[in-house]
Amino acid sequence: MAFDLPYSFVFGRPAGNALFLSPRWSDAAAMIASSERGLLAVEHVQTMDPTQVWRAMGCAAESLSWTYGEDVIADAAIIAAHNLSAAAMLRLRLYEGGGNLVADSGWVSAWPPSGKPSLMDWPSFLSLVRAVNVTPCRTGRLDIEDPDNPAGYVEFGRLIAGPSFVPSINVGVNPSLGLITPDEAGRTPFGRAYGDNRGPAARTLQLPMSAVDEDEMGEQLFELQRYCGLARDFAFCLDPEATTRFHRYSGQFRFGALAAFQAQPFWNEANQVWQTTLPLEEVM
Repeated sequence: MAFDLPYSFVFGRPAGNALFLSPRWSDAAAMIASSERGLLAVEHVQTMDPTQVWRAMGCAAESLSWTYGEDVIADAAIIAAHNLSAAAMLRLRLYEGGGNLVADSGWVSAWPPSGKPSLMDWPSFLSLVRAVNVTPCRTGRLDIEDPDNPAGYVEFGRLIAGPSFVPSINVGVNPSLGLITPDEAGRTPFGRAYGDNRGPAARTLQLPMSAVDEDEMGEQLFELQRYCGLARDFAFCLDPEATTRFHRYSGQFRFGALAAFQAQPFWNEANQVWQTTLPLEEVM
């Protein structure tokens, strides 16, 4: 029995399909920076800890280049926990093993059309750059132009670059957004409230997916869970084309638990479809 689901929505409005980006390839790549300051080395962008940053010497004409250990049909890169200003621009280029350019995003803003959110205490901003590509590539380069950065340098704590996964049928119409906190709170025996503030709360997302194609389940989401487990991170954007609120539903996440997939008594044009709910927790 074949069936089609209605167009997906994100919290009441039409949305582009969600995007997942695994660190499997870029974490194993050889990484080179245009410059680095002191002990804030380029290798830090390949660790899960977003507070362990790479910092460039300046904020104009800075770049990161990497070489994969194998040919990869890469098409996206994210940087997280960065200090980019509202005017920052990014450019992603991908090259074949022989050095031929196969994809170029061109210069794009680090922010959605609505601009940099005016949230002074947001713990970790994420920027996404995409380039249309169908050719296996061996190297990539991300250029950063942010000459008006008030810090006088650019830095970020995470880079994930490789082939993105966008499901053909989107996340269900009722994802949930929540928070978890490391705080301790309670009351004394005399009824006084007390609290120990231990840092910002982390976002959680519950992603219902009711009709995952069997090939996409096995080759993409199941593999992402198998590789990441609970101890590796990945990038996720609920709506990568969002013009507003992009920051709220995008970020550096890990799986809060490993979800099972249930086969459904339905088929699309080629395969049986599967159902699951993926629990995501923000990496802080």
